[in-house]
Amino acid sequence: MKFVCFLVLGLCANSLMAEESLLSNDESAALASDIVMQEEGGRGAGGIWLLGAQFGRQSSLYNNTDDEQGPTPMLAYLGQHFFWKGYELGYQLKPMGSPTNVAFSIEAMAYDIDLGDSDDESMSLLDDRDASVMASIVYQTGPFEIKFSQDVSNQHKGFSLGLGVKNTYDLAPFEVELGAGFAYQDKNLSHHLYGVSQSESDSTSGDIAAYDASSSQILEVSVAVNYAITQKAKLGFEIGRSDYFAIDDSPIVEVDHTLGSKVSFIYMF
Repeated sequence: MKFVCFLVLGLCANSLMAEESLLSNDESAALASDIVMQEEGGRGAGGIWLLGAQFGRQSSLYNNTDDEQGPTPMLAYLGQHFFWKGYELGYQLKPMGSPTNVAFSIEAMAYDIDLGDSDDESMSLLDDRDASVMASIVYQTGPFEIKFSQDVSNQHKGFSLGLGVKNTYDLAPFEVELGAGFAYQDKNLSHHLYGVSQSESDSTSGDIAAYDASSSQILEVSVAVNYAITQKAKLGFEIGRSDYFAIDDSPIVEVDHTLGSKVSFIYMF
């Protein structure tokens, strides 16, 4: 049995690459950044259900905003072609477990950020970054994945493009996974996440200046250790770091990197 951690590039994004990439991709970010399992070659036409929970902590990019932390339930279905992971629903052209595949998906609750959580009074006056619906196409071959995601909800009209790689080392009953990813976020998506409109600036009486964000990039690395309690029950621990580029001038951003960790338990049936 193989325990696979799917790498999501913006790729949050989520899925790697929204700000809360190690939590889930509502930016308690979609279960697209969660650990999921599958058997070698799949389980026939019946597919696999996954049920579990995780506790994660993710540092924040934003000014005077507490780290994101807490428990999250995990529920997913991995069929031979159809899959459902939290807020993401998709279809892959080849059966689950194929060395090369193409997948199409729709993900809700992407890039949802509540700036009202900030302890800074001016920050709390800014508009929340409401969740968008992202349509994605993913090409995967071996350990590599390329993902393109486009907003189809007219929330920000932005897109992201990501490349990721993840290698698994079998040290039974443990598996160690090393991952890396790079994501490009276009101007519209970057402005949704890091920009400040003139009307928002006016609401703070100019304390926070208007800022027109440009495109941005994210580099992420992660290490995960998975332990097989039984053939159906898995325990995982993951840590990661994300570095953000071309966001330093944003008046609502405090740092240019985030750190995250999570512990998860999954039961497969």
